[in-house]
Amino acid sequence: EFLPYRNIMTEIYTDELKHATKWNYLFAQNCR
Repeated sequence: EFLPYRNIMTEIYTDELKHATKWNYLFAQNCR
């Protein structure tokens, strides 16, 4: 199945945001 380029970029971008949010949360927890 071929996904449009735009959908692939959206998926990657969303995953990156999720990872960034998780690491920011962990960093904040460890630095209190």
